[in-house]
Amino acid sequence: MRLLFHDMKIVSFLCMLVSGLGAAAEEPLLELARDDVVVFLGGTDMVRAQRSGHLETLLTWRFKNEPPKFRDLSWEADTVFALGTETERWRRGGYRGINALGNLEKQLDDLKATAVLVQLGKNEAFAGGRGVEAFSQATDRLFERLTKNNRRLVVLSPIPFEKATNPLLPDLTSRNDDLKLYIEALRQQAVKHKSIFVDLFTNEELPLTQNGQHVAPDKQEALASRTAVSMGIDRPNGFAGLDDLLTAVREKHRLWFDYWRPANWKCLFGDDNRRVFSIGNRKNIPSIRDEREKLPELIAAAEANVVAVAKGLAKPKVAVQLELPPPTPASSPGDELKAFKPAEGFAVNLFASEKHGVANPLTIRWDAKGRMYVACTWSYPHLKPGEIPNDKIIQLVDTDGDGQADRSTVFADGLNIPTGLETADGGVYVGQATDLLFLRDLDDDGHADERQVLLSGFGTGDTHQAINSFTWSPDGELFFCQGDGIESRVETPWGVSSLYQAGVYRLRPGRLQLHGLLDDFMGPGNPWGIVFDDWGQSLVVDGAGGISYLTPASIPAKHRLRLDRIGNPGGYCGVEMINGRHMPESMRGQFVLNDYKSNSVRRFALTPAGSGFSLGLVGLAAPSRDACLESLVSSYDGLLVFSPVVVLAVLALFWWMAAVGRIIGGGDTLHRVRACGLALSIVAIQLVLLSSQSASQGAWTVGPKALVSLIPFAMFTVAIW
Repeated sequence: MRLLFHDMKIVSFLCMLVSGLGAAAEEPLLELARDDVVVFLGGTDMVRAQRSGHLETLLTWRFKNEPPKFRDLSWEADTVFALGTETERWRRGGYRGINALGNLEKQLDDLKATAVLVQLGKNEAFAGGRGVEAFSQATDRLFERLTKNNRRLVVLSPIPFEKATNPLLPDLTSRNDDLKLYIEALRQQAVKHKSIFVDLFTNEELPLTQNGQHVAPDKQEALASRTAVSMGIDRPNGFAGLDDLLTAVREKHRLWFDYWRPANWKCLFGDDNRRVFSIGNRKNIPSIRDEREKLPELIAAAEANVVAVAKGLAKPKVAVQLELPPPTPASSPGDELKAFKPAEGFAVNLFASEKHGVANPLTIRWDAKGRMYVACTWSYPHLKPGEIPNDKIIQLVDTDGDGQADRSTVFADGLNIPTGLETADGGVYVGQATDLLFLRDLDDDGHADERQVLLSGFGTGDTHQAINSFTWSPDGELFFCQGDGIESRVETPWGVSSLYQAGVYRLRPGRLQLHGLLDDFMGPGNPWGIVFDDWGQSLVVDGAGGISYLTPASIPAKHRLRLDRIGNPGGYCGVEMINGRHMPESMRGQFVLNDYKSNSVRRFALTPAGSGFSLGLVGLAAPSRDACLESLVSSYDGLLVFSPVVVLAVLALFWWMAAVGRIIGGGDTLHRVRACGLALSIVAIQLVLLSSQSASQGAWTVGPKALVSLIPFAMFTVAIW
């Protein structure tokens, strides 16, 4: 294997590339063979390019006679100063004697990397001209590391900033003059380190983005073709006839991603590496480590399939979603109904059953037309080795107003643990794994026709603490939480937005402006719920740490100043304000709170205290937890535990938790939740209860006995395990 420079001096060659594409080379500038391993590094554009698979498909096609291997180490928001593959917590050094992946050099050596394709510089350009010198120095150090052990380096320049199609987004073209300075620094360092430089900035042929920053999905093919031509690989008929190869490449990459960037690495390498879920303690039940070690064999098989498809000897082999087992009956709806203990004047009513497709529900929302959306998971806590995620959002409609769902459709499928859900703007915002999605039903048939990734780079180090509890502020901002096992670094048109460990995110969706609040664990450690009162003041609740007054933390800050608690610790997972004329007048302006540890929904009021608040109830002065948090509904029935997890504006969400436990959070079981879950709704405080492991999974309504129908309102959802 070798680099072909065609008898030209390297400086002249590099300058030729910088000047534009020019004529395609007769031979590729980068020669690859069977024993080569090519590693990709970069930010969001590289992450999405690898997910699309187009560039890797062209490289595989060109070298199909002696196909190399390709490995992706790119990470959203990567820069020359820090690469996620080595800086994300625990991935480099491990914890408590458990070895992790090591630094960049060790990872490259372990992969036996012989070549690296790197694309960086765009995120750094937001620092303006003053940051170029530091960027050049950091690039020099990074390229030195990448070219050790005779590794060859191909440096891809960023594409230009473009004017976004959305007029609310900033016009990033004003940053292109700065970006040119960074690209020149990249070119100079490529020359210094005797590397190939590929200019994707000059003479851009067509708009490639929608937000002005990231390559749009329908432009991945065009950019991959241009990149390949710049490297001397020109396929005159483009991707015609490469559909099978593209499918095989994507399947291999999917398996590699699950191995290299696994969900729940907090339990693999981090401070939860000694929990039962991490080490296993039951016969025939594998630990998370056991499961991860099955992936290399699957990756090797997928790679062999790529080679066979490239040579025309096979068709692509893609995993299929496993058939889900039927739920195990635990009790009848009637038995469950008897187990509820609602407050005086309230009643429980079945809203929807498992025949509507509701299983393992995570969170719910209503839209403006009164339709309920229930996010259901079969993938939690993470995928089995090789498994394809197929979590769903179910749309439920009560067509005749009798308080029971009459129609159910699968609004969206193919999701991966959708922990966040909110409706607005004619669609549904969904938080799942690393991505924030926006789904729209264009023809009003109950199925989402459009799926757009708005932002990506949210953490998955602990899936029961991933982005959750979506709720709208009075100002139309989307608030949501993440827990202490999560690190998020998200590229936006305003720059990189990061949130380290537990905290709260505030998003202005129309502008894609994202602010991290309570960075580095300044507040709750496992936040699962945000609420606003009538004056716009906010609270955040914690799955283990109590209730906090959030408003003082509304300004993004990186210095650590702890946010005080105003409520004692409990198992809190969902909070909402009681309002609306249909509510009991004595309760209006108060709050409902889920407490999964006491298997109840509680009510509390805020009392002014200095510049903040304390908790209490109208007419109750005692400071004890029980006095301040009065139960509205509770239940306990043997192994079936009423475990509330979500509260909406007038709805709350719960689970019936059987022996499945909280899995990661509880650490007392290795069983996956596969087909459990009643969606329950309570009318008039309207608490929507999600339950698991029931004979008749479905939705219940609870409310004043005079109310018999489920009344949809603007709902604000939170969730927990």
